[in-house]
Amino acid sequence: MIIYTLLMLSWLILLSMQQLLHKVKKKRHRRWWVKPHLTPASRRQFGTFRTKFLYFKQFDHEEFYHFVGMPVEQFDILYQLVGPRLSKTGPRAALDPQLRLAAVLSYLVHKSSARKKAWSFCIGRSTMYALIPEVCKAIHQCLKKEYLKFPETDEDWLEIVDGFQLIFDIPNCLGALDGKHFRIKQPPHSGSWFWNFKKYHSIVLMAICDSKRLFRWVSVGDFGSLHDSTIFKNTNLGSALSAGSIPIIRRRRPLPNTQHPFPLFFIADGGFSIEPYCLKPYLQVPHMPIQERIFNYRFGNGRRVVERGFGTLCRKFKIFESPLDFKLETTELVIIATVCLHNFLIIQDEFVQRRFRYNSDDEPDDSEEDEDTETCASSMSEGVAQSFEETLSSETGMTSPDDSNSSYMDDSSIASSPTNHFDEAMSFSGSSCSRMSLSDSTSESEAGSFDDDLDGATIRDDLSAYFVSQAGNVAWQWKVI
Repeated sequence: MIIYTLLMLSWLILLSMQQLLHKVKKKRHRRWWVKPHLTPASRRQFGTFRTKFLYFKQFDHEEFYHFVGMPVEQFDILYQLVGPRLSKTGPRAALDPQLRLAAVLSYLVHKSSARKKAWSFCIGRSTMYALIPEVCKAIHQCLKKEYLKFPETDEDWLEIVDGFQLIFDIPNCLGALDGKHFRIKQPPHSGSWFWNFKKYHSIVLMAICDSKRLFRWVSVGDFGSLHDSTIFKNTNLGSALSAGSIPIIRRRRPLPNTQHPFPLFFIADGGFSIEPYCLKPYLQVPHMPIQERIFNYRFGNGRRVVERGFGTLCRKFKIFESPLDFKLETTELVIIATVCLHNFLIIQDEFVQRRFRYNSDDEPDDSEEDEDTETCASSMSEGVAQSFEETLSSETGMTSPDDSNSSYMDDSSIASSPTNHFDEAMSFSGSSCSRMSLSDSTSESEAGSFDDDLDGATIRDDLSAYFVSQAGNVAWQWKVI
């Protein structure tokens, strides 16, 4: 027994020594602690940050814009927000925070590899790969509260509603909902989880956009193999909307030129299920009724704003033109950081434009142009309204907007002429675009109540009937008929 125990101990000692020798042989010896072209002196002399970035920032603002994708003023604002999170201290000299931010922004804006950017800025390849998630995380944390803020109050929601009414003539719209597939390299051991219907691997960005292409809510990281409707229902927002726990969904607001309380809703494409809080267009079939064609036309104009938002995002950040080859966590950080930068750039551009208009002393006189527009509107609407009335009555049996039996028009609008309707719809300066708070538009009992048995199809049909009642008053009807 003692001999057997000694033999076992000897075998274990030999095995542990063999494993230790194997680790020593396998260990890679560093040839360089820092390669000669990556030293601070080489970086100062040959690096892009010193030779190109600082020169463009001081002397050539046009090239600077193409280098980092934003003007100098916006870069300085971003650096003031993000810079403190990128500062580091240690026994060796750390990289300049401005260099960190510039390197990652240039990488996101241009279609290039991380190795090429590392060569350009004279930093290590592993350092560049470490900077990407670090800077993207800092951008997200610094910008999300101010530039990716979910509407919380009724005033915030009504601002979005007024934007869709003013730009797209869609009343009571809370935002446009859609999903975007971002191409990625297949993660290891993922099987077909990320394989989408477009025949490539992707993760999904689900977003809600307002009328200015600003993303108000995003959810990123779901499998590309899942359907958009399934992804949205499994998000926190989708669950809250289904449960009715978001107060704005349970409010009512009259449609323009009516006293009829109407629910507020999101708009989405045909890939989503129709719900009381989310409407989608009618199914495209041959010989669609005129009422459904009018609805799909007006509905599509507003819904495509989220697709234009995705297009602007991918056009600005060309890193999305090729598959993202990162860990999943880094991929999600890159996408959410670019979304924050997208909103940041749009808001800053609006601020600059407002400041320019405020400081402008010479304002053009548009009185003559307004008179020509009114004359053109008057002549167009008379002939268009008459042709629309004939087509509408022949196809649907519905009356024209001037019929006194219309349930979506108040007495003053019914009595007015088609030209007056057209002018109000074109100018957006009348009562149709005046901001109405929820408490002013409905009574307290109506504003706080919500019909649980009211389905999305009924709301869509009512809104479609309202569009038809207003169709004789706008200039786009000839495109539909």
